[in-house]
Amino acid sequence: MNGLGAAFLLVIGVTACAADSTTKDDLRRALNTEQKIWVVKRSYTRSTEGKEHKCVYATKDSLEEDNYEFHQGYKVGEEWKKEQLYGVLSEDGGFAKLKVSKKKERKVLHIH
Repeated sequence: MNGLGAAFLLVIGVTACAADSTTKDDLRRALNTEQKIWVVKRSYTRSTEGKEHKCVYATKDSLEEDNYEFHQGYKVGEEWKKEQLYGVLSEDGGFAKLKVSKKKERKVLHIH
């Protein structure tokens, strides 16, 4: 998992920390907001030209089925940056996951 995915797992983990397990529906409800989702704490750091990313947040562009498109904003020095990111919701072992990437990866439903 890349660092972007870990950031969102942390956000969702904080949201659902009292639960024994989480579902994709729990994750979908947490992400389905017009408000910024602020990353309060991460287990890693990201930097640009030696300057750590601060004040990291996400804003939803769209959430359709298991496909989540959003912008991640952050501050580098005194400058605000923003990048487009894509996520796919899934469940594994009783917990919801969000796989995040810089390239669009749509989950496709195969009907036989």
